[in-house]
Amino acid sequence: MSNMKPAGYLNKFTGMIWNPEQQPGADSEPEIYEPLVRLSDVHGLVAENAALKDVVGRTVNNLYASGYEAKQNSMHPWESLIFEGEKAMSTPATDAFTAELRAQGVDEYALAFRENTNMDFACNRGFYHGALDFAANLRAGRKG
Repeated sequence: MSNMKPAGYLNKFTGMIWNPEQQPGADSEPEIYEPLVRLSDVHGLVAENAALKDVVGRTVNNLYASGYEAKQNSMHPWESLIFEGEKAMSTPATDAFTAELRAQGVDEYALAFRENTNMDFACNRGFYHGALDFAANLRAGRKG
């Protein structure tokens, strides 16, 4: 993924999004500009991860329904499996990555909106900044 070119740059101070042509030196100023990268190649990985998480979750729920309890280092393999399965279903890195993926989609939409809309109107500026706020909420783990 290191060879992916940024679709734009988010100014960390102003919240403005610039395309690479508008801000040609942004890649050399990471303290000011956050690159916005298209992550379309990872959709399959995210889907596979979600499917595996679903299978583990259903397995753990079925074992609970059968009367087994989660116990770390249990001599009973099902109890250990429940414990390990619950740990495996906690995926903070995947959750953060998925939130970032969604936020970048919103950022791209905001950039396209700003580039194709008359920003002299307050309602258009409000929509644009609202989209940036929405993306920031997604990154922070909030629903929007």
